[in-house]
Amino acid sequence: LNRSLVYAEGCQHVAITGQGTIDGQGKSFRNGEKDPRPVLIRLRDCRDVRIQDVLVKDGASFGIHPIHCQRVRIEGVRIESRVQPNSDGIDIDGCQDVFVTNCNIHSGDDSIALKTIERGAPCRDVVIANCVLSSDCAAIRVGPDAVENIERVCATNCVIRDTKLNGVKIQTSFGVVMRDMVFSNMVMD
Repeated sequence: LNRSLVYAEGCQHVAITGQGTIDGQGKSFRNGEKDPRPVLIRLRDCRDVRIQDVLVKDGASFGIHPIHCQRVRIEGVRIESRVQPNSDGIDIDGCQDVFVTNCNIHSGDDSIALKTIERGAPCRDVVIANCVLSSDCAAIRVGPDAVENIERVCATNCVIRDTKLNGVKIQTSFGVVMRDMVFSNMVMD
């Protein structure tokens, strides 16, 4: 089941830009397996993706979830989503060549998660820079439920505040390799 408000699969040159708001009205959804909550923006197997300058708010589940995408740019995005549990801000899932910059994320779960929950593509070549992150779980989480490698990650110049569990959380699982990761110039309160 692939419930999403905005969904694209196998597309090239995808852009969501502008000063608008994508409001998931997350309080309207029940939390449960029989009634899966939709993701606000899910992109699968897309190339040359740009999400810029929008407000993503009140998601019932993840805010932005690219899966097996290449050349993804998420810039100047604001995410305000704390109305449901497991409401991650951005989940980068088996993607390559990803830049998340100048974002402000307040999420009910991980602000930014790097993962590979499906076989077929590693998560690699990811830059996270100049972001302000706040979370009920981890601000930056690497590796939850990873079934492929996660490598070549750089997170820098970020402010992490009002985070209940972890500023940066790295979890290995299923025998995958996580390597070549640099976390620098992080200010955590």
